[in-house]
Amino acid sequence: MAKDPAFLFYTSDFLTGTMFMTDAQVGQYIRLLCAQHQHGHLSEEQFRVVCPGMDELILSKFKRDEKGRFFNEKAEKEMNRRKSFTESRRGNLSKKKGKNAHMERHMSTHMEPHMDAHMETETITDTNTVFKGGTGENWNQFPKPENLPEIPQLKIDMAVQLLYHTKRLNVPAENIRGLYAVFRQQNLTGKKFYQAPDDVYSHFLNWIKTQNFEHGTTHKNGNGKNAGLSALLSELQAGYVAGGAGSPGG
Repeated sequence: MAKDPAFLFYTSDFLTGTMFMTDAQVGQYIRLLCAQHQHGHLSEEQFRVVCPGMDELILSKFKRDEKGRFFNEKAEKEMNRRKSFTESRRGNLSKKKGKNAHMERHMSTHMEPHMDAHMETETITDTNTVFKGGTGENWNQFPKPENLPEIPQLKIDMAVQLLYHTKRLNVPAENIRGLYAVFRQQNLTGKKFYQAPDDVYSHFLNWIKTQNFEHGTTHKNGNGKNAGLSALLSELQAGYVAGGAGSPGG
């Protein structure tokens, strides 16, 4: 059987996960993912061919199996999901081979496009869940604030790093949570489409980049731009309360 030529690749997840990589690191990372798809778990020698310096940030994206070989867990999950789907469909068609021999030829010629679309649907059903209370409900693609009441710590860390590198701000985690609370009230209205929770978090990261953190800086506390952040956060929160939206954290 010919090797599967592809696996599902989620561009939003990839862009978010490589936000603070250099172009060189991204190039090495994507080549390693391709190498894993073509060759399976990678030996250290194979890994070093692509990533000679064993870059720590790239290494953090991989785990090691019992033989010490490198693999990306999410990529492997998607490869196995696609393989299982292919085998299940092949098994179903093989049962009918005696009656419908032409179906085997049809599968080989026409199955790939259908499989991609169907697997995409299965993946969304499997991964896009509402996080509130860990209930496992289907993800609401037109979410409201209560659907994503908290922002994951990983996204908070990314927001902190983003503001430091783009605006030279040292923003504490509690302020990121406050900004996310305002963002939820402003954007999770039940009218905007988000394919997955990560799309909401990506929107939030882009949103904070557009905020004017120097706006209304009237505090003479020596903190400079950080004082502007506090003023902006207070103003945004006060605006929603005054507008009848209630507390952004509620």
